[in-house]
Amino acid sequence: MTIDLPQELIDTILDELAADPSSSSSRKNCALCALVCRAWVPRSRSHLFETCWLCTSCRISEFRDLLRSPYCTFLPHVRNIGTDSDSELSRMFDDQFAADLRGLTRVCSLQMTLDTGPADSIIVFFYTTFPSITRLILSGTTTLVQLVSTICLFPELQRLQIDLFIPSPTSASVTKMSKTPPPALHSLALCGRSVGPILAWLHSVGHLHKIRCLRLPCLIMREVEVYQALQNLSGNLPPIPPSRYSPHLVTPFFICISISVRLITPNHPSYPHSRRFSGSRRRAALRHPTSGTLSRMPSIQHWYSVLPAL
Repeated sequence: MTIDLPQELIDTILDELAADPSSSSSRKNCALCALVCRAWVPRSRSHLFETCWLCTSCRISEFRDLLRSPYCTFLPHVRNIGTDSDSELSRMFDDQFAADLRGLTRVCSLQMTLDTGPADSIIVFFYTTFPSITRLILSGTTTLVQLVSTICLFPELQRLQIDLFIPSPTSASVTKMSKTPPPALHSLALCGRSVGPILAWLHSVGHLHKIRCLRLPCLIMREVEVYQALQNLSGNLPPIPPSRYSPHLVTPFFICISISVRLITPNHPSYPHSRRFSGSRRRAALRHPTSGTLSRMPSIQHWYSVLPAL
């Protein structure tokens, strides 16, 4: 007996299989599914070839050959390009390779590892090749100037994700950042050290009120009282489930905000020293914010107060 499943159901099943967090071999599963029957091929290949990494000279050469082959059939499935801003690779990114890459018409996401050094040519290369990027994933050791400049290169950017940011010793002050972010940027997913500089920069240029989705880093038990104070300030923040934090473990959680937001921090000369900033004093400061500054509190480095815009 033959059972014909609707194509929409098949696609949904394959999407769930590819996104299964408990599976350590999702790419292998997608490759196997593509061999089952003809109806499974398009969706399986879509996940299998979704991301292409260009991080070594050998891989770049092979990828260039594939793009130029008349038998290449995966081009419509590539939606994300990953690369390293390694100055040694800059010679590989020439005008001819850019022309080849423009055949990837569905690319909307760029994943890049930044590094201090003369690698700006690679960043500019991808900006000119894919000017319509809407999602940017960044990580690496770099200066704040280079990080902000990279973000501002993509005029259509809507979602920004920073997985790792280790500021170099020469990083500039946030107050010196005057570059205007992409106007459509509305979603942020930030790592620990990027929270302060990025939110302070967006606040300083008047863009923070446009953020609709904000993902902050890990919550430590001693910061629960801060989050509870934030809940008192905004009923739009979801409650913290008891299982989401532990006295000994750092556990991830997310804040999604569907309203306009603005940023403050209670680090001000009129407030107690941050090391003596007890829970009750933190709460009082958050309930009556008077600080116009945006600087990092050493005891809660990844915490900044997210308030509804007045």
